[in-house]
Amino acid sequence: MTFLQPIVFWGLPLLLLPVIIHLINRLRHKPQVWAAMRFLQAATRSAVSHAKLKQFLILAMRVLAVLLLTLFLARPLSGDWLGWMWHPAPDAIVLMLDRSASMEARAADGTKSLREEALNIFAQNAKAFDGRARFVLLDSATQRVEELASINSLMSLSSVRATDTAADWPSMFGSLLKWSLDAKPGSLEVWVATDLQKSNWRPSDPVWRSLEAQFAGAGLQVRFRLLELIHTGRGEQSLRVDEVTGPSNRSRDAVHFSALVQGDLAQGKTAISSSLSVNLNGSSTDQSVSLREGSTRVRRSLNLGANTNGGWISLSLPPDGSPQDNTAYGVYGPAQPSRALVVAEDKRVGRLLELALRTAGSAQRVEPTATLPVLQNFQVIVWQGAIPSQTVGDALRQHVTAGGTLLFLPSTAQVTNSPAAGELLAGLVWTSIDAITNTAALRVERWNEEEGPFARTEEGYSLPLRQTEFGKRWIISGATNTLAAFADGAPLLARQSVGDGKIYVITTLPLPGWSTLGEGRVLVPMLARLAETALSRNANARMSEAGKLSSRELEGNWRVMAGPTGGDPRINAGVYRDGDRWLALNRPASEDDSERVTADEMQSALKGLSWNFWQEKQKTDSPFRGEIWRIFLMCMLLALLFEGWLILPRKEVVISGLGSPTARTGGVAP
Repeated sequence: MTFLQPIVFWGLPLLLLPVIIHLINRLRHKPQVWAAMRFLQAATRSAVSHAKLKQFLILAMRVLAVLLLTLFLARPLSGDWLGWMWHPAPDAIVLMLDRSASMEARAADGTKSLREEALNIFAQNAKAFDGRARFVLLDSATQRVEELASINSLMSLSSVRATDTAADWPSMFGSLLKWSLDAKPGSLEVWVATDLQKSNWRPSDPVWRSLEAQFAGAGLQVRFRLLELIHTGRGEQSLRVDEVTGPSNRSRDAVHFSALVQGDLAQGKTAISSSLSVNLNGSSTDQSVSLREGSTRVRRSLNLGANTNGGWISLSLPPDGSPQDNTAYGVYGPAQPSRALVVAEDKRVGRLLELALRTAGSAQRVEPTATLPVLQNFQVIVWQGAIPSQTVGDALRQHVTAGGTLLFLPSTAQVTNSPAAGELLAGLVWTSIDAITNTAALRVERWNEEEGPFARTEEGYSLPLRQTEFGKRWIISGATNTLAAFADGAPLLARQSVGDGKIYVITTLPLPGWSTLGEGRVLVPMLARLAETALSRNANARMSEAGKLSSRELEGNWRVMAGPTGGDPRINAGVYRDGDRWLALNRPASEDDSERVTADEMQSALKGLSWNFWQEKQKTDSPFRGEIWRIFLMCMLLALLFEGWLILPRKEVVISGLGSPTARTGGVAP
């Protein structure tokens, strides 16, 4: 039967061909039927396209749902930078909190300090991680790493309260590195809250490069988030007590203090009248002071009455946007004789210095080659010439660090035996003798008359420095605080702070050919003031900065006499007493520095670390990223709902006149 297959295959269509042609000719004469056929052809093509599109959308929704489910399970984080958005929640979060004194300035809303604002931001943004990530606190005051049981306990910790200390950020990053290597937290995120005070960050310090290398070598997965809190208020002042001099040979029933007020005045003001509250041993009085733009020196003398065996003083300005720097403290000890040591290589200079110092107390003179007495027995040491050995230099440095006063005078001859022979302490170096015939260049035209050895007398008279003649001087390098300068800018008298003491350097000698200081009109009051100032730094009455004293130095039963209730002498400014010992602590001088680290400097300091710089501008902003898994969950549900709608069966309709069922949206019924 196989031979019939070609006949049927080809013959049957040939037989049906005339019938098909006849039907087509008849349909051509019926337009309504022909139009219906064309509609059916177009509907069929459209239905196929719609069906393919629907299948593609269904597949796309299912793929999107799977992707969103994956992201939901990963629990990613949102942030300011896209690169931070896809990281999963970290294993541990370290909260690095700046508790320095400058962080007590008011935030933009004026109700909270910068420190309190930082804590609120920490608490709000950490709630999404509570119970899932470890929380660790590292504060600037103690640099102690403290693990939190819950983020809810953050606000109640004593280690987040206000302090009067400075922050050492390179050291804090070192503590962070040590903890990370010990704890091995896996993925680690660090939230840093700071006002970016430059004196605390020290962006040019080489230690940053070392830290960068250590972080890289440790292979830690660390991401940093930097939150800068800004205080830009004007019209604010800061107060600092420079000197407190108790009873002396000259005034046994009075205490003298010198304070410095710095800051901006209200816009358009050059001077304002303000009130200074002075509290002497619990008795408070208000005194009117005139404040100038920039800085104003305030000097006062107060009658002690019967309190001549030691006591305290506190000064306060009216509160402003930075209340932490509006109060300063000082202490004084009982009346005691001034003891000075003179070490001079030139006998003529030694005799003049000894005689001048005897007007303020006792003085002892020795030669540099002699065995030195115990330096701690003297408040003032005057050294003329080069330091003979490293051992002597170390002893002098120890004396100053403990609160002593040291005055250097130059040698009478050029130092030529070694480059190190001209080195003093604190970076001060004698470089060369300068003999100038131009007397105008050697005139002293400006000096600090508000405080220091060349300050005005209590009656308001200036020392006769302009009438003093100079013919020869030494050039000193490394001086950072010039109290008196020649007309050409070279220092005559400079001062450096080392520990709790001071180093003074005068660049000429009281000898013929050098200067007329030997006449005594300037030299005697200068040395007398040095001796009186040194008396304020005795063993029983010490003034220092909060956070600078060691645990050994703070041993004892210290009670708060003035300052915050329950104050801690390790971190809080105030007046403390232990028996007959008095201690006045103030915020570090660096905390009055308004200079901030720039973004470029931060990029340079932290360039080897993965970090994000975020500057808080509005309270409603969220400075730290949070989990966004809820968004992905909602998007996944929407994708599934849309996919379900696409696969719903469609209602069928009948095209009028044809009786052929088709889908409303173009599907052709079988």
